[in-house]
Amino acid sequence: ATSLKYLTVLFFLSTIAVISLDIRECHELYEVFKPLTTVLITLIPTLYGWRAPKMYWSLTVAGLLLCLIGDIFLLDGENFAFVLASFLAAHILFTVSFVSVDKVKHYVKAAGIVGLSVLDQTNVQPID
Repeated sequence: ATSLKYLTVLFFLSTIAVISLDIRECHELYEVFKPLTTVLITLIPTLYGWRAPKMYWSLTVAGLLLCLIGDIFLLDGENFAFVLASFLAAHILFTVSFVSVDKVKHYVKAAGIVGLSVLDQTNVQPID
């Protein structure tokens, strides 16, 4: 439990660093911390979420890994179609994962997540 707390703190510190570096336009460090932040958030369910229902856990971790791939592609403006494809596939996996937990309750949440993810993807821009 203690290591989960440390990992969570590292994730939040890395997130703050990413936001700060983006605002300050420190692209070199941003390119290090952006994927690192995604790796840290992916480690949390990978290491500690194995008790969750298998399908939910597997799809969530796979979705986070696709987000990591999207973040890496995002660092290079040449692969923008792959960025969108990675994030779209990730959001589809997240939606299926949430619906798999409770097929009735989560349909509304899933529809909201898909809607928000579509809106979110309209703001994704490659680094110049």
